[in-house]
Amino acid sequence: MAKVLRKLYIVLVIAFTALFIYYAFNFHMTEEIETAGATCQIMNAKVADTVSSDHSVNVMVPVEGVEEENCHLMFYSTHNCVDIYWRGECIYSMKPAKRNTFVKTPGCVWNDVMLKEDMNGDSLRVVLTPVYSGIKYGAPKFYVGAKRKIVMKILKADFVTVFFGVILVVIGFIFIIYILLNRKNSEVDKNLAMLGLFAVQIGFWKICDTSFFKLLFYGHPMISQLPFMALAMIPIPYVCFLRELHSSKDQKIWYIPGVAGIGVAYLALFLQYTGILDFRQIFRLILLPIFISAIIVAIMAVRELRNGQDSKKLKGHLAGFGLIVIGMVMDFGTYAVSGRIRTSAFAILGFLTYTIAVGAVILRDSRALIKAGEGVEIAETLVYHDELTGLLNRAAFMMDIGSVVSDATDYVVAVLDLNNLKKCNDTYGHERGDQYIKESVEIIQKTFGTIGHCYRMGGDEFYCLIPEGGLSACKEQKEALNRLVKEYNKNSTNIIMGIACGYARYDSRIDYDLNATAKRADQLMYEDKKRIKKDQK
Repeated sequence: MAKVLRKLYIVLVIAFTALFIYYAFNFHMTEEIETAGATCQIMNAKVADTVSSDHSVNVMVPVEGVEEENCHLMFYSTHNCVDIYWRGECIYSMKPAKRNTFVKTPGCVWNDVMLKEDMNGDSLRVVLTPVYSGIKYGAPKFYVGAKRKIVMKILKADFVTVFFGVILVVIGFIFIIYILLNRKNSEVDKNLAMLGLFAVQIGFWKICDTSFFKLLFYGHPMISQLPFMALAMIPIPYVCFLRELHSSKDQKIWYIPGVAGIGVAYLALFLQYTGILDFRQIFRLILLPIFISAIIVAIMAVRELRNGQDSKKLKGHLAGFGLIVIGMVMDFGTYAVSGRIRTSAFAILGFLTYTIAVGAVILRDSRALIKAGEGVEIAETLVYHDELTGLLNRAAFMMDIGSVVSDATDYVVAVLDLNNLKKCNDTYGHERGDQYIKESVEIIQKTFGTIGHCYRMGGDEFYCLIPEGGLSACKEQKEALNRLVKEYNKNSTNIIMGIACGYARYDSRIDYDLNATAKRADQLMYEDKKRIKKDQK
């Protein structure tokens, strides 16, 4: 079920992206403006009679103090077609083009009209015609003045929400990138990616829902659809994240919010693509999975605590979840009180605080586990590796042959021993003797190390455990080893290197284990050692 939900979620993201791209390149606005010129002020608008035939609202906006050029009238319309009249003539009209598909609304749009100086003392009649029957919005605020000052005033009103939203998106992407970079590290909590995805969606929702953000993308109703898209997908990553904290994470009840979220999102897409209903018209349906998620989280948390799972981490998450719920309630309350025009920063502040706190704890725990894992690796390195050469040691050899004791048929053991090490230590000192060992190991690794694992058994004795390749491969590597030793001796000025080698294949008829095979190889090595000494005389 979890894999199916993930695949459906990916398809959903692709479908939302396709719809967004369509809006970006194919949605058209019909806008007719007659040029009409600075202190920014909010005009006191008066609501006139409502036109009952199409539910339009007439708002009379007095024009005063227009003394300079570049003086603007700006206001924010919410899912309304707009017509502005001066002295009985329509000087501005904004509505979706008739050729548009998939959407009925112009969205939440900033309307911008330049004013003429001779309009002073008159009033403009602004006609707001809702595109959705049964959904009413309050009268907007009207700003008159220099556009730069109006924009700054709008930014000031939305600054906190935009700022927190941007931080939340950045933190979410940091979490996701961190997991991608450490995806192969088993000590890293991969669940952090779900929290990151949740944070990104929350941040986008709040940023795109501000009037200032819509001002930056003037004339693009796609921006008005983004908050609904983000809201439809929010429950899925969060529930996936939170259920990992529960011992009952495998119970089917956890899939209810995901199924509800996926189902509602696909239904919303279908209604939007077919033109039956816009996202805004099914806003309450889009919120349904969020409420279902909250209920499921509460039920499972109570079960967890009743079963004696006294998890401080779970309690911390539930406390954060409670703050988020309170912030969401205050946010939606502000939205309702403002006539469905504005929201607050309470929810985004709760989400940001929760994400930073939880993410910091997860990163701290992951870092501690990584350090602990590094400590284990260091300890294993010290136990199973030779400090001087870096090769595996006798303990590693015993552990490795123990793992193949039941089936060692194809294994070959090579035993190698260095000549003249004692002479080198006595003549040139132990430091030069250590260097002689390292130089010999380089040659051993270049030859036998290419077909098996090499071990320093102690002093000047080395083993090579060869899982396959047979005696013929060992013969080739011994010849290569002898050639490299000869080349070394041609260039050496103080020490003559000698590496004796013998190898034997495991034979179940005479070998109890690979140790017995190593003893046979050791005998052959001593015969080779005698030969080398004889040749060097």
